[in-house]
Amino acid sequence: MLWIAVALALAQTGSDPDSTLRIDSDRSTQWESGPWRVFPYPDEGTCDLGYSAPNGEYVTIAYSARSKQVRLLITNSNATSKEAGDKVVLNVVFLRGEKMTDLYENTDFETHVQGDTRVFISEALALDFFDAFAANDYLVAMTPHNVGVAALKLSGSSEAVRQLRTCGLRAAGLNPNDPFLK
Repeated sequence: MLWIAVALALAQTGSDPDSTLRIDSDRSTQWESGPWRVFPYPDEGTCDLGYSAPNGEYVTIAYSARSKQVRLLITNSNATSKEAGDKVVLNVVFLRGEKMTDLYENTDFETHVQGDTRVFISEALALDFFDAFAANDYLVAMTPHNVGVAALKLSGSSEAVRQLRTCGLRAAGLNPNDPFLK
């Protein structure tokens, strides 16, 4: 049953990786490859890994190496029933082929409003989220009723996560070769 819901979520959110991609940011990228872009924010000691989906929605991973925090940001312009400050619960599913490999069930997100788009920002996630993101083929975020909110194909995510980790360490003023950070 869950696999059917995931397939529907992928179809609903249009995760065709070959479409033209764009990311709107006033920052220059530190690294980019295909749909992936890493943006440094040294004034905040953080970096973001952004992915612009073909349907115009965005998925971002925000990383703070110093505080060891990872947050997932998902936009959805159709979620007009949610207002700034609303809390939502989403299940974040990772797939390798047709097999579900990782599940971040009942993850709390807070709603932010940016123009007509709703941005859902997760609670702090464990650093093992990076491993799931880098090792799988798809990420799907769904409501507890298995309705798709976001989906993306993770081709190239392993290198993207490596670049994000390096960027995050540098933005935090930490040496990526520090043996105590391994």
